[in-house]
Amino acid sequence: MKITCPCCQGSGEIEEMSPVYLPPLQYRVWDIVRRAGAGIPMATLVDKVYADRVNGGPTHGKTSVYVSIYHLNQRLKETGQRVSIRGSVCRLETTQPVRNG
Repeated sequence: MKITCPCCQGSGEIEEMSPVYLPPLQYRVWDIVRRAGAGIPMATLVDKVYADRVNGGPTHGKTSVYVSIYHLNQRLKETGQRVSIRGSVCRLETTQPVRNG
């Protein structure tokens, strides 16, 4: 699904579809990391994931994001993508797709 880009007054379009179905939190993590290009520090990722919450998100937000990345990578395995964490930086990487059957 494509939506009209809010930051360029509709002169562009944004692709809003993940390669596989992702639950909302996993989609949010995947989308933030993919848009970061060269990588995003884990602390910044946690802040962005929970930016819409008045209270800033759960006190265990970092753990929640780590768990989401684990499950996200399980879902992305067949697509040839994965979110890697090296040091404290998250990046979207391309891998060999895992084919079942």
